[in-house]
Amino acid sequence: MHSLAVIWDEYDDNNTNPRAERYVVVKRRHRTRHDDDELGHSYEEWIEDPNGVETMVLLWGGDEGTALPYKMNMEQSAKFLYDWLEQTDHGPEPDQDGSNKKGWRLFTQAWGHVYSYRYAIIGIKPEWMMYGK
Repeated sequence: MHSLAVIWDEYDDNNTNPRAERYVVVKRRHRTRHDDDELGHSYEEWIEDPNGVETMVLLWGGDEGTALPYKMNMEQSAKFLYDWLEQTDHGPEPDQDGSNKKGWRLFTQAWGHVYSYRYAIIGIKPEWMMYGK
């Protein structure tokens, strides 16, 4: 909840007080793309993939995705996201020398967008938390 509050506070500082109006669930996977130039540039990107990780993106406007039944504030959005995470597949548990617990990753990207969604408030996806010995 603290991470979500930090993101919401950023909007409040700009006097926009966001309310989640819509959401979209997409499946993406991570890919590193290498250019064939002499400088050896590479780019990190998330591409659509039916076998990728389900990610929910909350939106404050636009017409993409699905409309929520009402505009949600931070607390309501946190409950909605938590309930979604409870039923979302985390994929196979990592095999490591330690323990694992189901977790999640909250994120935004450049300019506050998430993937190609310009009206994004936040993206969230299931991830395994790994605890070493």
